[in-house]
Amino acid sequence: MTPAAYVLDVETVPEGLEFGAPIVLPECYRLTAESREEGLDHYLRRALHPRRCQVVAAAVAPLPGGTVEFKTGPEVEILEWLETIVAPGRGAPTLLAWNGPGFDFPVLRARALVHGLHRLAPVFAPQVWGGHGIRYPERLLDLMRFAPECLPGRRVSKAAACDAWGIDLETPPGSTVPALWSRGDLDTIEAHVVEDVVVERQLARLWRVAQILGVS
Repeated sequence: MTPAAYVLDVETVPEGLEFGAPIVLPECYRLTAESREEGLDHYLRRALHPRRCQVVAAAVAPLPGGTVEFKTGPEVEILEWLETIVAPGRGAPTLLAWNGPGFDFPVLRARALVHGLHRLAPVFAPQVWGGHGIRYPERLLDLMRFAPECLPGRRVSKAAACDAWGIDLETPPGSTVPALWSRGDLDTIEAHVVEDVVVERQLARLWRVAQILGVS
């Protein structure tokens, strides 16, 4: 039986960055930043925009329990794998991602369109309500918004939520994925994307998300 809900996470790097290749900092960032570290931070903030990045890893964890699955490799293969899990033919399950509406969902829609995956792109399409900005359908949810620490209009990091609820994080943060990819360290990227959905599912259990969604 297909799970009714999944926790989802994706990891990205700048579009076109080859595995094991150094990150080349554009000249404009070298000239305006006080240090390479500052320039690299500014560059990655722009390069990881949903329309400028590429997906290098993804993982899903069914709610309330079940086997965690993950995929790395060429971007189109990751997207095709996700399509087998979340496309309408599988019943369009509810998807939860930490800051999903702000990152994961628009990334997946943009990258599906890049590769012509026309069954997958609409799965992550937002609903636009006139005068109220972009809203996503009820099956595309931001897990962050279930955190008791996440006050209206505020954000809370996953690391802060894990610390508040006594969950240890063992892998480097997602911000290190481009550097890991550049160094050819796929094992750590895989460990990180799997840990992300595992700890997010732990948080979802603590916050009784499955019961709230009616998938317990």
